[in-house]
Amino acid sequence: ALVVSAALDVKTLPELIALSKAKPGTLSYSTAAVPLGVFIERLKRDTGADLVRVPFRGGGEAVTALLNGSTPVGFYGIANVRAQLESGTVVGLLIDSDKRSPLFPDIPTIPEGTGKSFAGRSYFGLLAPARTPRPIVLRLQQETARIVNEPGFRQRNLIERGLEPVASTPEEFARFIRDDRAASEQIVKESGLQPQ
Repeated sequence: ALVVSAALDVKTLPELIALSKAKPGTLSYSTAAVPLGVFIERLKRDTGADLVRVPFRGGGEAVTALLNGSTPVGFYGIANVRAQLESGTVVGLLIDSDKRSPLFPDIPTIPEGTGKSFAGRSYFGLLAPARTPRPIVLRLQQETARIVNEPGFRQRNLIERGLEPVASTPEEFARFIRDDRAASEQIVKESGLQPQ
C-alpha cells in the first residue's frame, strides 16, 4: 500500500501530489523494494510530484520514520502497516493490486488511482523441478488449491496478512512468471540499476 502519515492531512493521491508541489524538496518517501521505488519515480515523472527518496536498512526503521513524520510517505506491504492503517495513524492512498483489498476496501487500486497498471508486486508460488512428471505436478496443484481455497486457512493465513489468494493452474502460473519477468526487466531498465 502507498501510505502517508496522517499528520500530512492528505486523503488522496492528487492531494499528495499537490502538497508535494506546494512544498518542493520537503516530502520524503521510502519503499520496501526497488519496483515500488520505480513506481514512485514514474509517478513523479508523470505528474510533476516532488518527493525525495530516503533509503533505509530495514522495514522497521522505515515504518518508524513514517510514524514520526520524518519520512511521511511510504510504499510497503499491507501487513507491515495494517495496524497503523486500522488505527488511523497512516492513511492508505493506493493498493498495489488489480482489485481492492478485503481488509481495506476503501483504498483504491493503482489502476483506479492512476489509470495505469503496474507490474511490481511481490508474490509467492509453489515450484517443482523442471522434469517433474505431469501427474505429480497436477496433484501438487490440486492439493495446494484445495488448501488455499479452504475458507478458514484462506482468511487466517492469507487475507488477514494482506495477501491476495490465487490458486491458478501450472500453465497460468508459468505465463504469469514469463510476463512478470518481462515487466521486471523493464523496471530494472527504468531504475538505472546495473546487474552485479
